[in-house]
Parts: sequence; C-alpha cells; structure tokens
Amino acid sequence: MKILKKVSVLGTEYRIIEDNCNNDPLLQNSFGYTDYTSKKIVITDFQKEEIEIEDVAKYRKQVIRHE
Repeated sequence: MKILKKVSVLGTEYRIIEDNCNNDPLLQNSFGYTDYTSKKIVITDFQKEEIEIEDVAKYRKQVIRHE
C-alpha cells in the first residue's frame, strides 16, 4: 500500500492509495474504488497488474478522476 496524496472532495479530505489485488481483495474486480467511511480512494498499482492498455498513465488518471 502506497499513499499517493491527499485531495479535498467538496471539503472532505480523502487519501489516494495505490495497492494491488493481492493486498486488497476489493481490487480483484475493478481498477479502483472509494471507501466513504474511511475517506480513502484506492486504485490498483498499474505497474504490478497485467493490463492491456497502451497509455497507462492516462488511464490511471481517469480511474482516479472517476473514483
């Protein structure tokens, strides 16, 4: 688990965390999720996951924005 940064969403501070599906089972079926109870946004570690996307950096930003 790696904390990337903290962001403010409508005045509420959330931590953006990067992890993999071995450590976080909720990432097994998605590239990211938001936990409103603990105020965290979790995205997959795109470096360790096998995905078929050419522009990983762009897709990673899209996942963060979506969550």
